[in-house]
Amino acid sequence: MVDGNRVVQGGFAVLLTVGLLTACSDDGPQARVAVIAISMDDFTIDAPDVVPAGLVEVQGLNDGDVTHQAVFAELPDDVTADEYVATFLEAPAATVDESQLQGGLQFVEPGHGQGVTVLLEPGRYLLWCALPGPGPGESHLAHGMWTELTVEGRSSNGRGLDAIPSAGTIELIDWAFDAPDTLRSGAVYTVVNSGTQTHEIGMAALVDDATRDDVLAFLSGEVPPGGPPPFTDLTGTGLLSPGASQTLNIDVPPGRYVLVCYIPDPHDGQPHFMKGMIQVVDVV
Repeated sequence: MVDGNRVVQGGFAVLLTVGLLTACSDDGPQARVAVIAISMDDFTIDAPDVVPAGLVEVQGLNDGDVTHQAVFAELPDDVTADEYVATFLEAPAATVDESQLQGGLQFVEPGHGQGVTVLLEPGRYLLWCALPGPGPGESHLAHGMWTELTVEGRSSNGRGLDAIPSAGTIELIDWAFDAPDTLRSGAVYTVVNSGTQTHEIGMAALVDDATRDDVLAFLSGEVPPGGPPPFTDLTGTGLLSPGASQTLNIDVPPGRYVLVCYIPDPHDGQPHFMKGMIQVVDVV
């Protein structure tokens, strides 16, 4: 459990003092985890200007009217935030492939919150939402939904999410989810990108008796447009570059769910779910 006192900065509660989490093993000290709060709206992200390096628990709230995400992208030393955004808007698939993405919040629905733990090394970061909308061909990023922040402090020196108690591991590989068939409601899982491309998890509840094939047919446009989707977006993990990891909190009720990676392959443009990154799981 995290134990700390909230600090208010500029009228917005942004940072909890560093607390302690029980380590997964008896080797070495307990993990120290900073906790930050961010808020999302249509189309802004409010976050602290400075974040401690290391394990960071991110508590996000969506105050907007549409679903949002908040992904941490480390900026290269010679690239400004404005330059990164301009490049992303011009070539999103290539930019995602070339970025160092450390995960974050995914598919946070209006009026809802989401919490994850990420590992941030010292540096400059962009926190962005690039979901499509509100109009055809538009994106939240193009509407200014990003903010820059600085991560300060010591490097993690390789100490990562293995220090946080986990119910299991979900691996993202090319092209599949290596996930348990059954996940525990209320449990925390570690998500690791073991692939060669950037991946994500979009986790959604299946509607009625919908199947994996129903979801695939809907996403690929094989069914007539205009009908209701066979799933409801609920949660997930932000975009993770190869080797990156974060937690996934299963804060959903029992039921059948589908895991989907929507990211397009930068080489052929094909979404990863078309290559096999789609899996149905039971939450109990």
